[in-house]
Amino acid sequence: MKKNMNNYYNTKTEIAYLFGVSEGTVRNWIKRTINKELNLDLADIDGDLKIIKNTHNDSLINKLIKNGRKYRQLDLKEERKVSSKLEKLLSYNQTLTLINSIEVNKEVPLKFAYLGEGADIWNKFYLSTKKGDVYSSNNSDVFLLDKQYPIIIEHFAPNQKINVVDLGSGNGYPVTEILKKLKSENKLNSYVAIDISQKILDITKKNIEKVNLGVPIHTFIADFESQSLQDILYSIKHNEQDQNIPNLILMLGSTLPNIEPQIQPLLNIKAGMTVEDYLITSNAYDKPETRTSFPAFEFEDGKELILQIPKLLGLNNENCKTEKIYNQKKGLKEFNLVLQKDLQITFPKLNKTIKLYINDRINVWKYRRDTFELINKKCKDAELVQHFTVRNPHMNQIMYMVGIV
Repeated sequence: MKKNMNNYYNTKTEIAYLFGVSEGTVRNWIKRTINKELNLDLADIDGDLKIIKNTHNDSLINKLIKNGRKYRQLDLKEERKVSSKLEKLLSYNQTLTLINSIEVNKEVPLKFAYLGEGADIWNKFYLSTKKGDVYSSNNSDVFLLDKQYPIIIEHFAPNQKINVVDLGSGNGYPVTEILKKLKSENKLNSYVAIDISQKILDITKKNIEKVNLGVPIHTFIADFESQSLQDILYSIKHNEQDQNIPNLILMLGSTLPNIEPQIQPLLNIKAGMTVEDYLITSNAYDKPETRTSFPAFEFEDGKELILQIPKLLGLNNENCKTEKIYNQKKGLKEFNLVLQKDLQITFPKLNKTIKLYINDRINVWKYRRDTFELINKKCKDAELVQHFTVRNPHMNQIMYMVGIV
């Protein structure tokens, strides 16, 4: 037993969360250590025994968890087959990505929620948020683009035409006003939407066509979270006359904050940029008082969208409970499904089975708000230079434009 160690786990709840076990299991480990059945390093803090944070304890705890799962009774296990709807929705590679993400990261990637019917759910969600200011990122994007428009245009030659590239286009509404303004000044060359979902692209194209811009509208399916955009962005710049038209790339609606780590999509976008191109992205600004608020979940369509893929996997209120937390260690908000029983999920087409265990936390949504310091670090890591960073204090949103160093 060690006394007054500073580096220890404060509560049993903290250990239970980090290692995916129950608090009762943690109490049992401490009891077994007192009885000399285990050799965890403990700290005596005013008579309360705490588990010390060190490699020895972490290794032993992981071993205990592994052994416990190995010998767990089979009658506690629930078996599920993924919905045939999910197998039709995802491509072979997307299915492999999903399986790997669940097994390795305990995560269901949110990007798959926008496929198929998810696109319609997203559209309903967006339209419902426009009725008020509870979920204000989309309204703020329109406001900030309008306010920054003179600065944006200064970065292009006076008579230069521009391609507007909409990443994660949603339904196209947030970019409509800047498209109209560019068109009125004879600066708009084309509009391009890029998204992982064909249905999203169909919705976007239909909405943009209603604006009657009189310019080409192009759509591309791409997963810019994991796929380089070099070829797509290059093809957009060089049209049939082989002109070198600069791209103004817009990634709005807090698209980037749902992705971790954020550096990879930034590098995938940068791979297709030249010195004439610029990227504008936006996010909510981080303040301590906002860390426990989850505005997206105030809308039924928002919850339906996020839980769509987990339900097709067989994760539901019969075998999971939900958890909304601010993960202090990672610095982001999380919405997790916490397993209430062991679960075995089978993918019939791939003849693949994954095993999940009671108290496993499966992340289905995450969100990292920005600060000026975080933006500076992202730009430095991706070797991008900031041309402006502006905050909307009324809606607590931040927008920044970057280019090639």
